[in-house]
Amino acid sequence: MSSLAEPGAPEVPSAHVEAVQRLEDALSDFVAGVRGMYANAAGQVDPDLPPSAYRVLLTISRIGPVSLSTLVERFASDKGQMSRQIKELEALGLVERTVDPNDGRIRLIGMTPEGVNRMTVARRPYREQLTAVLSDRSPESIAGLTELLRTVATRGIVPPR
Repeated sequence: MSSLAEPGAPEVPSAHVEAVQRLEDALSDFVAGVRGMYANAAGQVDPDLPPSAYRVLLTISRIGPVSLSTLVERFASDKGQMSRQIKELEALGLVERTVDPNDGRIRLIGMTPEGVNRMTVARRPYREQLTAVLSDRSPESIAGLTELLRTVATRGIVPPR
């Protein structure tokens, strides 16, 4: 048994602790790979697009038109920094702002047709590669991995302060 928590916390079986440490190592490798993929894909969308702006563009493409405040919250970002990234994406013709039909005071940021097209082209090789890498896995196995990754992402891996 091993305890990684505060004194007096419940003991965690050492096999569990070791498995979590191996997962932590694998996540580190995975994150490095994703960062490399984002850098390459950003360059395919536009040679001047930084990977951080690609992440924002990818999020907008996945969740649809979204307010600036939602992006700030989602990325735990500074409003000014996010606003600059959106202006950069607008200048490249990848996103546009429209009035929220439910609240005329709010502007929504959505993909332009050109942005959708460039993202589709940039993401295609990565999706094809991921499909090939996971081709020997069952859809259920892939769903299990997806669930585990979402659990880690949504519950947070950063300890509370």
